[in-house]
Amino acid sequence: MSHNTYLFVQEKDVLLSDTKTLCAYTAAIIEGKPTPDVPFASIKVRLCHTLHKYQEQPALLDSLIQPLVVPVMSTIQSYVRLRFSFKGGAGKGEALEGVLGQKLDEAVPETVHDLLSVIYFLAKTRGFKFITKFFPHEVADLEAVIVLLVNQMINSPERWESKYILLLWLSIIILVPFNLDTIDSALVSSAFRIALDRFAAIPANANHLSPQILRRDVQTLHEAVTELCKHYLNSTTITREAAALCLAKFFTRPDIQKTTALADYFNWAVSMISRFRTEHLHSFFVTGCYNSLVELFAIGQRQDLLPHIQALMPLLEATQKGGNESITVRLLRTKLAQRVALTYLRPRVPKWLYSRGSRSLLSNIKKSTVALYSNVGEEAAQRHAEEKSTAMVEEKPKAANDFDDDEVYFDDVNGDHLESLIDFLLKSLGDRDTVVRWSAAKGVGRITYRLSFEMADDVTSSLLEQFKSINDGAWHGGCLAIAELARRGLLLPARLPAVFPILYKALAFDQSQGSYSVGAHVRDAACYVAWAFARAYEPELLAPFVTDLAQHLLIVTLFDREVNCRRAASAAFQEHVGRQGNFPQGIAILTEADYFTVGVRNNAYLNVSIFVGSFQEYFSAFVDHLAQIKLKHWEPEMRKLTAATLSHFSVIDPKYLVFKTLPSLLPLCTSEALHIRHGALYGIGEILLGVSGNSSLHNFHDVMKDSVFLRTLTKNERLLVRAGEHLTAFKAKFEVDRTQNSIHLLDAGLINSIAEIFVKIEKAKLYRGKGGEVTRASVCRLIECIGISGLALESSATKVLLDTLDESLRNPLEEVQIAAVRALGTFSERYHTEPTEEVNAFVTKLLKSASKDPVAFVTRGYTQALATISSVLVAANIDAILQVLGENVKVKPKTSDDADTRRFAVQAVNKVAAKLGEKHLSQLILDRCFELCFTAMNDYTTDKRGDIGSVTRESAMYSLASLVRLVGSLRTSRPDLTISVQSGQRMITLLLQQLCEKIDRTRLVAGSLIQELFDHQNATLPEIPHKAELAEAFSRARIKELVKAELTTVEKSFQFDENLRSISVQDASMLNILDDQTFELVYHWNIPHSVYPFVVRFLELEAYAYNIFKGLIVSIGGLTESIVKYSLMALNNFIKEIAGKPNAETVLISILQHANRIMKEHHNSERLIVPLFKTLEFILGREEFAAIQGVQNVITEMTELVSKEMENCKSIMRLTASTGTVVCLLGLAKDKEVSKKLLDMAARLLFDKEFPKVRKALADKFYLILVAQTEDHGAITTTVAERISDFLCETDWLNLSQDEIPATKEAYENLFLE
Repeated sequence: MSHNTYLFVQEKDVLLSDTKTLCAYTAAIIEGKPTPDVPFASIKVRLCHTLHKYQEQPALLDSLIQPLVVPVMSTIQSYVRLRFSFKGGAGKGEALEGVLGQKLDEAVPETVHDLLSVIYFLAKTRGFKFITKFFPHEVADLEAVIVLLVNQMINSPERWESKYILLLWLSIIILVPFNLDTIDSALVSSAFRIALDRFAAIPANANHLSPQILRRDVQTLHEAVTELCKHYLNSTTITREAAALCLAKFFTRPDIQKTTALADYFNWAVSMISRFRTEHLHSFFVTGCYNSLVELFAIGQRQDLLPHIQALMPLLEATQKGGNESITVRLLRTKLAQRVALTYLRPRVPKWLYSRGSRSLLSNIKKSTVALYSNVGEEAAQRHAEEKSTAMVEEKPKAANDFDDDEVYFDDVNGDHLESLIDFLLKSLGDRDTVVRWSAAKGVGRITYRLSFEMADDVTSSLLEQFKSINDGAWHGGCLAIAELARRGLLLPARLPAVFPILYKALAFDQSQGSYSVGAHVRDAACYVAWAFARAYEPELLAPFVTDLAQHLLIVTLFDREVNCRRAASAAFQEHVGRQGNFPQGIAILTEADYFTVGVRNNAYLNVSIFVGSFQEYFSAFVDHLAQIKLKHWEPEMRKLTAATLSHFSVIDPKYLVFKTLPSLLPLCTSEALHIRHGALYGIGEILLGVSGNSSLHNFHDVMKDSVFLRTLTKNERLLVRAGEHLTAFKAKFEVDRTQNSIHLLDAGLINSIAEIFVKIEKAKLYRGKGGEVTRASVCRLIECIGISGLALESSATKVLLDTLDESLRNPLEEVQIAAVRALGTFSERYHTEPTEEVNAFVTKLLKSASKDPVAFVTRGYTQALATISSVLVAANIDAILQVLGENVKVKPKTSDDADTRRFAVQAVNKVAAKLGEKHLSQLILDRCFELCFTAMNDYTTDKRGDIGSVTRESAMYSLASLVRLVGSLRTSRPDLTISVQSGQRMITLLLQQLCEKIDRTRLVAGSLIQELFDHQNATLPEIPHKAELAEAFSRARIKELVKAELTTVEKSFQFDENLRSISVQDASMLNILDDQTFELVYHWNIPHSVYPFVVRFLELEAYAYNIFKGLIVSIGGLTESIVKYSLMALNNFIKEIAGKPNAETVLISILQHANRIMKEHHNSERLIVPLFKTLEFILGREEFAAIQGVQNVITEMTELVSKEMENCKSIMRLTASTGTVVCLLGLAKDKEVSKKLLDMAARLLFDKEFPKVRKALADKFYLILVAQTEDHGAITTTVAERISDFLCETDWLNLSQDEIPATKEAYENLFLE
């Protein structure tokens, strides 16, 4: 059940109560009584919002419509009768003018407008036809409502909802069974004339059409109604449609039919449309005129409308000049054409109509069951089919009326007009907008139903001619029309052989338009045709087409790019299986290829299609479609997905793929069309994988593993996407078959043809120009597949492939380099089994260029290649490789530095170690690998992209975790390989530091890897300090508790309906942890308010405290508000908690010592010193530090280090940050010498630096410290403190000029004199 599905109106009592309150409030205003003390506007908004909830299920409101509409309309009726009726006449002359003027000037209360707005919401939700049944329809309201509408012509132009409802009400009252002449008081027409004059006098209406097109000499009531509705036809809102409906009902009155009013209106409407149809400024008026004509032909009687059709034909015969008519006008013209034609043709049931008869699903199932279990039943079914077929030929259904004779039926029909109208509709099937085509298709179906056999056959023939066009609109409209004919039994069985080839083409319709294609709507309409056929025809009639139709429908179901087409085809297939009962393997397929399973494209291709293709009836059709059509698709991802699917199909029948499909793809590899060439190269490679028993390595093998779509599904929806019984059984068999190697089926000639592809591409120069990089990437993928499949290539062929990879490694595009690196890995492992002279030359080239080539992208490609060459080559050159990687990991001068090279180098470290494996990996090499990763962990380089070193650090973290896993996997076979305590401690220390840093992604990686190490590699880790405590803190059980606590906090903070909850990727990952599912990254460590309180408590652990503090200061001194807030909050809470513990002095002193150590080790480092000063300003200002006995020694050392940082400093950021530290140190320092030094530093900041903002910052902070001083402190006595504070307040530090500085400085120094 959908999230927005309701079973009943939950707010029934609230709706009724609110309606009653609104009516009572409005009634009080109308009657001039005191109004109830209620929030009218809020109640109205609540009522409308509640109604809007049921927009998709309006039928639930049916029982409430009457109790909601009746009281509201009764209140409106009371107001209208009280203010706008003419009781007792209106007098004459000036008295008449006064009464009419008073009514036209009457300002309708806003509450009345609001009540009408509520009715509009009901009409919008449930439909106006249902709502108007409950409107009052008393003749006494007619003139009053008209006067109110006249009033609204010149008042409240923005309240269109009111006018819409009033016009709907008028359309009901206007049908009163009394002659209008007996009701007419002649006052309405006078009011209209006065209102029209006033309307024209308003400056804003200078260009309005009403004064130009409306009559001013209105004398009667029916003339006033007509002209009033004409005025509202020019509205830009839905009021236009209500006016059209009102006119249509008005002209159906018997007394109006006796006049010339209808003829006059037709002539007026045609003249107005002809006059304004080309003027865009008046398009709404033209739309309104068309709308009124459409409503007239929908409501009016045939005998009344026939005489006036001649006047309308110019509108329906004219071509669209320049195609500049709006979509609404074209839609209304189409509706008008079909309704005019249907007016000509009286309702009847044609004698030639095809009728299927019984359409019971149960009878189909029974027939299928009998046929399955009994030979007698099969014979009986055959006899039944023959008898029924004979009956269909011999017996015709009786006509339901007296129009069996075509001559009598068409006696009063203008044949030329009818032919012109049908031709107009057939042309409208090719309109550029879907709604017009859809309306035209329904019109063709309705009209054809009333034609004779010969005329209907001509229509069908003309319809089939539509498909000779290449216009996608014509195909779409034609498919819709065919479906409509089939649904109505108008497409006779004799036409099916001509229709099915068109249907097959429509199911595959796809026109490439460069970077996109059109045709999805055509395929969707073709599925509708197939669905209609299932319901329209007997199984015996469709039997000759069953196999082809099933294949084409399943191809769309499984392989279409668009999800709506896949689901539409699935629905059509389901309809055929249920109603026809003769589709091959229908039930088994239907249970797996349903609405949900085909909703995910990758699942439809890689899972469901393989199961369906395992049936012999569909295998060859599927493979041929993928190889000949989908591999040439315009979208690259579709071509790759198609190739991956062919890899799976190679498992089912490798001979078909090898002997038929592969040879057909080879010539396409050198096609000039990029998309054809790219698809063919991928297709050949993936087929080789499948044939060699490696289909699990197809290019989409890891796409579904971390699908965001699957993560955000609800639990019930996940169950629906899972494989069913048939697919599960097939998968079990498929997993066994997919490992069988059938590469021997490729003969030497085919292998040579594959090897020659690379030479031919090089000769054709297809690597150059537009699309060359795409070709290179696909060629690299083919080489990778060749390496995996193990083709027996000659040495000359391997040399060509190696040269191709070498060129690709030096390509500037990262995508090409990655493809080349992957290809080199499989290729080298397969063909570089010993270090030959040629191979050694290649390795030497890699080693030399990886570190010394001046071009950055060359070093990137070769650095990655060093980790992917075969294990034999790695073992033979390990020292040189590690030396090159060590050089590339280090930060180089800016002219030759490249962050991506460092990233690839540190990624290569663990890969090289893994290549050495059990046999060649030594303790020395392992330690060197760890050391390289530690070096990369200190990469904090920045460029215009920001902290670019973060990607290197993240790669280093991954490499460290991989090295630990490698050691863990070799514990049994190589117990001599261990991680030293020093390396283990350093690794955990650096990871904890990254866990405190300001980048969310970096914290996410660090926290997840620490958790994985302690969860899965705890035995591999050495006995580092506090190992047990860290393991318990980062255990899976502990993280579960944190996540649960986090979710509980969210639920307390935000009240929401669980069924309506939108689950984000982060939430879904948390839920995955709670469900014990496998995960890679734990989406918890990147949440600031969760991670900082967790990690800051480890400041108590001396072995890790320095690096934790080092990472924490970067977050506290950062720019991101949330990071600063939660990191500072965490440190503040930690200091509060630790102050009450026995080790408080030790921990707090160590924090200050860590700050001193950072200033020593990172002197003049802007990245660390600035956030350190900001952190110290917070720490030193806390009272916990002032109470520590040993703090003075640390402050003395810190003063020296801060002074050193400020010497010759020109950085405004560092100087500004230092002001807080200097002032806070002054507040703590008790030693006079230290205090004097700090005062000197403050004086330098005030007078020796040329930055006014620095002076201002120091002055403000210094003043706050001095004001709080109550006793002599260091070198500052209370008297001096008072002088300095006054001096700081009196001086304008921001506007202090250079000339004023010497005098100001002297005055400042004099403050310290006694």
